[in-house]
Amino acid sequence: MKSLVYAISATILIGALILAGCLTTHFPRGNKVSNTATEGQVVATNRTSASFMDSQEAQLRKRLNHSGVDVTRNGQSIHLNMPGHLTFSSGSHNIKPGFHEVLKSLASVLVEYKDTRINICGHTDSVGKQSYNQKLSTIRARRVASYLAAQGIGAGRFSVEGFGESKPIASNKTKSGRAKNRRVEIEILPIK
Repeated sequence: MKSLVYAISATILIGALILAGCLTTHFPRGNKVSNTATEGQVVATNRTSASFMDSQEAQLRKRLNHSGVDVTRNGQSIHLNMPGHLTFSSGSHNIKPGFHEVLKSLASVLVEYKDTRINICGHTDSVGKQSYNQKLSTIRARRVASYLAAQGIGAGRFSVEGFGESKPIASNKTKSGRAKNRRVEIEILPIK
């Protein structure tokens, strides 16, 4: 009986290994490389993806220059920090009038670079109840997503989340610190 179990297990294992050799791995921008590809082929595909994100980062820096938006890069992700003095007043989910132009500039790049996902995170300061701030941060993130969608960006590219006051980047004891915490962060990632 044990030998039959071992024989069946070995057959399943061999079949799985054979199938694994036939699989493909998907890389950003629709490139496919088989698992048997040479290292050079994989590196070339990753460079193509990196080049795509490099180009998008350069466009974002150019179009958001002097806007107050902080553009940073971490590997394949581009991170935009949009501080409170640009985005929303304390306790409000209405986009500030001056923020419309920033969002239009951002949208022009996102429309051009369609092969990306867009994670939008809303944050608040600690003024008010925690439950209110949680709800407010989610509404703010949704407002930004809705505005960008109205500029021609497919809603399916968005992920929206509110963090309330749970992730401060400055002290909530000062007015300037609260303004920094009252922000929207956008992470742009290649579609894999």
